[in-house]
Amino acid sequence: MQIPEITPFFLGLIIILFLKLLNDWLVTSLVIFTKSKEKPHPKVPVSIIICARNESENLIQFIPKIMEQDYPEFEVVVVDDRSIDDTQVLLKAFENKYDNLKITRVQKSELHWAGKKFALTIGLKSATHQHVLLTDADCFPASDQWVKHMTAQFSKTRKIILGYGSYQKLPGVLNKLIRSETILIALQYLGLAKMGIPYMGVGRNLAYDKELFFDNRGFASHQFMPSGDDDLFINEVATPKNTNICFDQESYTLSIPESSFSAWSQQKRRHLTTSNRYSLSSKAALIYITLVRYIFYAGLVTSLFFHAEWLGLAVFGLNLFSLLILHYKPLKMTSSLDLMPWIPISEIFLLLYYPFLFIWNTVVSGNPWKNY
Repeated sequence: MQIPEITPFFLGLIIILFLKLLNDWLVTSLVIFTKSKEKPHPKVPVSIIICARNESENLIQFIPKIMEQDYPEFEVVVVDDRSIDDTQVLLKAFENKYDNLKITRVQKSELHWAGKKFALTIGLKSATHQHVLLTDADCFPASDQWVKHMTAQFSKTRKIILGYGSYQKLPGVLNKLIRSETILIALQYLGLAKMGIPYMGVGRNLAYDKELFFDNRGFASHQFMPSGDDDLFINEVATPKNTNICFDQESYTLSIPESSFSAWSQQKRRHLTTSNRYSLSSKAALIYITLVRYIFYAGLVTSLFFHAEWLGLAVFGLNLFSLLILHYKPLKMTSSLDLMPWIPISEIFLLLYYPFLFIWNTVVSGNPWKNY
């Protein structure tokens, strides 16, 4: 095939490739090449807070993994959020076994704004220690060093620690899609935090100073929304100076993933309900990154109509090579090398699927938080 002359389209595609590679490497490299700090003893005492609603099956598996962390001084505060299963009985048994386990219960009532935000606020008020580490009832640490690594990132100025919450490796295409999407999103919010644009965290693995929470009136500005206990709160109070990240092979948590595509879609719809309340700088950064990706892949498709298949193929190959090189280390650190071929697939899939979910939330009737 004869190589055509250099045209404005050729130059445009090369420029957009450069911008995409620049985005990918700037954001992700800040995560994978940032070495987590470890403080010498004495380590700060910490309160681990877990909100549980009808989670007895998960609690019986995961509470011991949390209680047996290799850390000198910590307590675990479990908030039983209006459970109607065996949660209360199970927690009482654990309370008798572990001296550093504290149980508090949210009764069903119309006198409070129901939901996780209320339960989490109760947990924070019950916490003994100034530093709190949050996770969910369906989560467990990847190692017994989880608390040590997360709390080591606190300092006099760093009051918020953003961690990584992964999902268990299970058979099936959906599981690979969920896990690859999760690490793509994590590298983005962790990387932007390192760039000075902290815009979200995940409640599966998040730490902050209790005083920071109450000084900023907790969830008061968005208490009417069922979601946002992690991302909206972080978007509101995080700054370049008070935020740090923690990402290594012993600092992340694992959660039970959704088992059906419809349930996962419902979960993603719920997550999208908060994005319109992000700060202007957060929106601008996310729009720019997303727009560059859209233009890049649109340019690849357009190359077919300009009879420049060779160019499109070369640019696609360079992008693919970059994605694989860039994500090798984080995937290896999190025992997820099976996701290597799924990273480029997920990037394209999410660009197509997120607009569909946004339209679904905006146009189609139905509350994504129904039954929650």
